[in-house]
Amino acid sequence: MIKKILLLIVFVSSTAYAQTVYEIDTNYPVHEIDDFLRVYKDSTQRFTPKDILLDTSNVYIKGNELPPYALDNKLLWGKLELITRDSLKGWTLHFKDVFSGAPAWIKGNGKVDVYAYVNEQLIFHKKAGYGYSPKERDINENWVLNRIKLDDVPLNTKVDLIIKAEGSKFGYPPFFRLNLRGPSQPYYHEINEFNNSFFIFMFGVTFIILLYHMLQYLYLKDIIFLNFSIWVLFCCMTMLMSTGAILDSVHSIGFVFWMFFSNGIYFLFWFFGRSFIQSKTKFPILDKLIVG
Repeated sequence: MIKKILLLIVFVSSTAYAQTVYEIDTNYPVHEIDDFLRVYKDSTQRFTPKDILLDTSNVYIKGNELPPYALDNKLLWGKLELITRDSLKGWTLHFKDVFSGAPAWIKGNGKVDVYAYVNEQLIFHKKAGYGYSPKERDINENWVLNRIKLDDVPLNTKVDLIIKAEGSKFGYPPFFRLNLRGPSQPYYHEINEFNNSFFIFMFGVTFIILLYHMLQYLYLKDIIFLNFSIWVLFCCMTMLMSTGAILDSVHSIGFVFWMFFSNGIYFLFWFFGRSFIQSKTKFPILDKLIVG
């Protein structure tokens, strides 16, 4: 009887272990792992990585049950247990963004911190996201993708990954949608997909229009061409930001830079229209409304 009870305990323990620890089979280049992720909401923003690591409660949400965007949360924590029998050199952990074809500023989490523990001892802390400077991120190339390298994960050892995800400074909430990717499948979408190519094309078009009208202004000295050129300049900068080509270069003022150019388009068009219809002399009442 005692022997049966012991066998039952071993079976239950092994089953529980199998359900919570994800074993990475490197024969498969892509692993969707949200089923094994535990998500914790942090409305007080007071949790620490150790709090999540040592938590034994059942107050969490399974990663695959989390809404696409946690609109009421600025900060989420995740806990994931992994084990691998083979080297993970060249492997990466991705936070898959559904807005793969959108402008660069709406992609990714603001900040991602990944803490790896073995026997409650921290073995590495890696960062991703536009909220961190290029020097701080684990992978700086293609910064719009939230990802970290898994080269440092030890073999045949259970590793606890504690993940902190914060919403972006552009107003988008945090998300997980985790997957592991081997070197043969490094991206979950094409980097130079159609949408991004379209933004590059539009940048080229607006730049040519800008150059033409600036030359017109320099030759004719007509204020209409100057106002139009300034408006096209703002359009040009917005297209450039859409590709992700300049936001990282102005990281310290990225949000202000984006706000100034992408929203300035709407205001500057009024000033071009004002000079184009000569409202100051022809329609003085309408001109006051435009200026207002």
